[in-house]
Amino acid sequence: MTSETGTRATRDAPGGMFPGHAAPADELALIRRMMEQAQAAAALDGRHLVLWGVLLAAVQAVHLALALAGAGPAGAYPWVGAMAAGVCGSAALGFSGRRHPTNLAVRLYGSVWMGLCLTIVLLFALALAGRGIEPAHLGVVAPAATGFAFFVSATIAGLGWLRWIALAWWAAAPTAGLLAPGPLAGMAGIALYLGLMALPGLAIMRRGKRP
Repeated sequence: MTSETGTRATRDAPGGMFPGHAAPADELALIRRMMEQAQAAAALDGRHLVLWGVLLAAVQAVHLALALAGAGPAGAYPWVGAMAAGVCGSAALGFSGRRHPTNLAVRLYGSVWMGLCLTIVLLFALALAGRGIEPAHLGVVAPAATGFAFFVSATIAGLGWLRWIALAWWAAAPTAGLLAPGPLAGMAGIALYLGLMALPGLAIMRRGKRP
């Protein structure tokens, strides 16, 4: 009787016959906690989206102003300045958020956007050097890659509405390839970076502040 009672107690204990395994309720609580922490990371990294959205929209505004004024093209200098400011700003924001909770989901979320940033910067550097992708093609590759980052982030952070943002970025990729450089392309670029990057960043920051 003693042996049978002990076996039943072990079976009924959290983890069942395998003490090393968590009970289903504990596993669900762990998954829920990871998702909440990933959403907290989304709220933190919303600042990165606002930063990059504003910087890239500002570059488009510079090119638009020059085109409307009939001046010559500004070349790559505004883009170089925006890239440098974005990388430095993201590094500062990342350093300020090092004390936030972390887990696999949070690390995956951060890795997706860090990978996107490094990829675009690398392609941009190669385009400037004339070795690799053409500068005009980068205007198609960057929106497509950004859409991928938003789509993956929607799954990791449990923010389903980000999938619509991803679809909008993917739709913008072929559209950017059809627009010739000029005022129309500049206005489209401003709307793209403010509407599909900065505003979503503000939205997930506000969501993260809710109780």
